[in-house]
Amino acid sequence: MVYYPLYCGMKTVFFTTPKPFNDANLIRQKNTLNSLSALNTEKEVVLFGDDDDAIAQGLCSELGVTFISEFRRGPGGKVPYINDIFQRAQNYVDADYYCYINADMVLLNDFVEAMNFINTEVMPRHREKKFFGCGCRWDTDSLDSLIDFKQSSDEEVRLRVEKGKLHAPCGIDYFIYQKGTFIDMPDFLIARQNFDCAITGYAIKKEHILEVDLTQAVFAIHQNHKFGNEDEIDNKPDLMIDSSIANEMQSNKGSCGGDWDTGAGRINGCHNYLHSSEVSPRFVFKKR
Repeated sequence: MVYYPLYCGMKTVFFTTPKPFNDANLIRQKNTLNSLSALNTEKEVVLFGDDDDAIAQGLCSELGVTFISEFRRGPGGKVPYINDIFQRAQNYVDADYYCYINADMVLLNDFVEAMNFINTEVMPRHREKKFFGCGCRWDTDSLDSLIDFKQSSDEEVRLRVEKGKLHAPCGIDYFIYQKGTFIDMPDFLIARQNFDCAITGYAIKKEHILEVDLTQAVFAIHQNHKFGNEDEIDNKPDLMIDSSIANEMQSNKGSCGGDWDTGAGRINGCHNYLHSSEVSPRFVFKKR
C-alpha cells in the first residue's frame, strides 16, 4: 500500500450524486468513489442516489460510503436540487469543510495537502470569513478502467493522464466550503448548466466569503464522457436537446441573477489563489 502522512485536525464531508450505474457510467463513477474513499484525511463520503439503483447501494456498502435517497428532485423526479443536497450534507454530520464534487471526477492527495494548508495557515488569519474553494479540472480520456487508488500512487495516476487538457475556468466540477457560506441559494438543478458559475459568482461577490482558486495546487481529474443521459448534447441548441433537459436548463437560467449572477462566476475571477511551490512552504497563498 502506498503511504501518505496523515493530515490531522480537519474533517471533510465529500458528497456527490451520480447517474445510473449502467455500462456507460459504471467505471467512471466507481473511480470517483474509490478516489474519495482513498483520500488520506478524516472524512465522510456521501452519495445521493435512487432507491432502485442496487449497484450504487452495493458499492456504497463495500466502500463505507453513506447512501442517501431522500432529497428534493426537479419536475421530472430525477435531477436533484443542489441547494437541498448541500443542506442535507451539512445536516448529516458536522465537519470543518463540505465538498460537493461531480461523479465523474477524481481527487488525489494534493487536494488534502492543499486544504490542510488552507485550514492551518490561511483561515486562522481570516476568522471572520467563510472559506470557498474551486479549481479548473484536467480533462482526460485515459482513465477508462477501474483504478485501485489505495494501491496506486498519485504519481502513477498522474502519469496516466499526462496528456490531459486543462479545462476553461467556466467548467467548475467541485466546490469546497464551510457551513453557513451560502444563504438563500435558488433551486438550481445539478448538471443543467449555469448553477456552477452562479455559485462561484456568489462566493466572489460576498464580503463574508474568502474565495480561493485551487487550480495551481490541486490536480483535479475529469473523466471525459458524453453530456446528458446517453446522447451527446454539448454545443447543440436547445431545440435539438431532449425537451425535459432543455426545460431544466431553462429553469437554471431563470434562477440566475442578482447575487447569483453567472457573469462573475469564473474560477479565475476568484480574488485569491493557492500556488504550489517546490520550496518551503509548499503552498503560497496569494491575492490577484
